[in-house]
Amino acid sequence: MNRFTPDPDSTRDYEKELQTLMELCDKKELCQCIRLMAVYLALYKKSYGELPPGQVEEIQTMEKMDMETVKLFDYGFREAIDIVTLVLQSQVILYPDHSTTIN
Repeated sequence: MNRFTPDPDSTRDYEKELQTLMELCDKKELCQCIRLMAVYLALYKKSYGELPPGQVEEIQTMEKMDMETVKLFDYGFREAIDIVTLVLQSQVILYPDHSTTIN
């Protein structure tokens, strides 16, 4: 069962949530997020190969998203939110005096 049902409103909500979490990160934490996402992407490419040429450009220039694209963005934002949350939580565990609070 899906963790959520994609729709354009949920995509905007996930984007706002990600932005809020990223504002809590310092440069070191953002770098850690990028490293984790890079490993995640490398594992994907190792298993499934590169995206077909033109697919990324097509997504970037879309004027209106179909449900499959909305679903793709929702999953992407949720993955990014999970990674940023993981990094922020690890900083709180490793450095209890760290002032960031995660809801």
